[in-house]
Amino acid sequence: MRDLKIGKRVIELNALLTGGVKAFALVSGELPDKRNAEIIVKALPKIFDMIEENDFPFIAKVQKNSSVELWKK
Repeated sequence: MRDLKIGKRVIELNALLTGGVKAFALVSGELPDKRNAEIIVKALPKIFDMIEENDFPFIAKVQKNSSVELWKK
């Protein structure tokens, strides 16, 4: 998902966490889709590691530099 304001939308946050998902939010802003795809592809190894290393539920942020950080549990 791409959502800069995910942290301010309590209902959406609660829905994701109570839904028991492992979600990743691209928080890089309004970039062209091609650039967003490049960011995600570069981040995939980190995303897969985070999926394996963490239990449900969580939300992680994918930054413009393709870094991935655990954000909400």
